[in-house]
Amino acid sequence: MRYFVCLVIKYIKMSKDTPFFSVIVPAFNAEKSIPRLLESIFAQSFIDYEVILVDDCSCDQSADIIKSAVKKNPDKKLQLLTNAKNRGVSFSRNSGIKIAAGKYILFADADDYYYDDRAFEKLHDEIAETDNPDILLFGFVKEYHKLRGKKKPRKSRYSIKKWQANKNYQIAIFPQKYIWNLTARRDLINKNQLTFDENITMNEDAIWRCELLWCASTIAALNEMLYCYTRPAEGGTLTTDNEIPLAERFSNVIKTIRGVEASRRKWRGPRLLIWPSILLIITILPLYFVVIYTIGFFRDRIFLRRNVLK
Repeated sequence: MRYFVCLVIKYIKMSKDTPFFSVIVPAFNAEKSIPRLLESIFAQSFIDYEVILVDDCSCDQSADIIKSAVKKNPDKKLQLLTNAKNRGVSFSRNSGIKIAAGKYILFADADDYYYDDRAFEKLHDEIAETDNPDILLFGFVKEYHKLRGKKKPRKSRYSIKKWQANKNYQIAIFPQKYIWNLTARRDLINKNQLTFDENITMNEDAIWRCELLWCASTIAALNEMLYCYTRPAEGGTLTTDNEIPLAERFSNVIKTIRGVEASRRKWRGPRLLIWPSILLIITILPLYFVVIYTIGFFRDRIFLRRNVLK
């Protein structure tokens, strides 16, 4: 009887110590932006979470800011990991996954923030209503700064519909490289040994996302904007996606497609879902870029002309 009571007490204690969400945040030279991210996390109405911050040998005050936040918020489950040397974002995320204890894992970038102070609460409620899916996708906002000299940022909203919570749609028809607009079961990640490729520096998140989707059995969607992706990052020079050089945009698309195909082969996904979409993208994308750049060219000239006349 005593042994049984001890087991019950131990189980209750473990349940209390196990958070529902683990938020993994890689940080490198993010002293100007990480306070905003932490503030958006601390403001969450749902508090059953832990935050794992991985400092990748920052040269600024990022580590000190994180340490200060840990000391000032003893009631929050904050952990700081420091890489022995600069290893990149993939290594940092893998380190966070290894020690994560939450039922579900969230990823956040140090220069972004949560757009809704009920984001975790809404995710938790949706997970409960959809019977604990392997993956829950949600909407986000893109916040553009330094937009042709304007002081106020411009925001674009990206929602996700229920019917878009489909593996084939997400991988073959509408491939994305974002990992911060989803939350996934930690046991799914660990069971399938999903890790970020530490040997590449671009589109590693696209490949990881595809592998995650391939091995998932159930996917749900929450049509609310919960996360804010800021562009450019602190110190960046680009403004909107349309101003990224054509060669760079096309290269990124091709690399994303290659990552999709690599994950399909690994998880033995149906070939026919991938190749028609690749052919369609290769056929339509150049024309799309030409149209976008043409519109952007005349739009910018009109904008500049108006400013000169004023």
